[in-house]
Amino acid sequence: MKNIAAEPTQTFQVDKRTMAAAVARGLLAVVHSHPDYLVRAVDTSGIYSLNAVSGTSEIADLDSYNAVEVVEEGPAWAGERVNVSVALGQLQLDSSNRMADWSTLSEVITMAYGKSGVEEEGWYYADEIVDMGHVYTARLTSEILAFGYDILGTMASWVTLASVDRLADVDPGQWGLTLEVSQSSTPQPEPPTDWTPWVPLTIGEHTARAFRFRLHLQSFAPAVTPSVSQMRIVVDIPDRVAGGNDLLCPAEGIRIAFQPSFMVRPSLAVDAQGLAVGDRKLITNIDDTGFDLRFFDSSGNGVSRTFDYLAKGYGRRI
Repeated sequence: MKNIAAEPTQTFQVDKRTMAAAVARGLLAVVHSHPDYLVRAVDTSGIYSLNAVSGTSEIADLDSYNAVEVVEEGPAWAGERVNVSVALGQLQLDSSNRMADWSTLSEVITMAYGKSGVEEEGWYYADEIVDMGHVYTARLTSEILAFGYDILGTMASWVTLASVDRLADVDPGQWGLTLEVSQSSTPQPEPPTDWTPWVPLTIGEHTARAFRFRLHLQSFAPAVTPSVSQMRIVVDIPDRVAGGNDLLCPAEGIRIAFQPSFMVRPSLAVDAQGLAVGDRKLITNIDDTGFDLRFFDSSGNGVSRTFDYLAKGYGRRI
């Protein structure tokens, strides 16, 4: 073999070992950002092979994988709420009193917020706790979308449009919003329990086993509340990689177990070796503990084949 040339018109199976050998000898340049390859062989006389062949590497697809957990709340806001409620998908402070506290209806500011406006402060606890399994250093970033809402700032309250200084007449100093974090380093197999006090979340690296999050809403004016439409935290966790090479899958199939299990289901890639035309693989029951694999020929019969696999996720479950 002298070199290998690309041919875009036909696709066939190719043994990845043959392709790897060609790459090692400088006969084939591989673009790693795309896992599909087409090649044709050329002999020393300049005669091309009749058919092009294609190879697909699922494992190459995992090169850019990065393990992250995303805590995203809203518009349902399914977590615990203290002195806050949801209105049209927006998280806001509750009324500071109830209808039973009203003496007369004329003293009520609005039917929704009673006669005293909103609560001075409230809390929303995210529904999800991020448990990495062991103590790691993770990078935390966040995105919060919110604005100050004046419960009395309706058009019906305007005398004239000219008398309105601005349509959104809420001073930033009239409301406050803080994203807070608490963390735990309780060893497995116990669940996280030794939670630290709540502190404002700073963007950067944090070392712990588990994280929980909450929003602290504050009002510094009776008729003004924070109105939050999105709370999103990204926890960038150190990747864990598990894999195997040149493994034999018998005709009846095989169960591959991750030792130890991941904390959550990882991303998985399986590359087969020596497939005949029409062969296919079937991957089932993928979870944090492992996966099932079986190969079939073109007639649907189970066949024995070798394979490599790569799993990328995070954590080790004890």
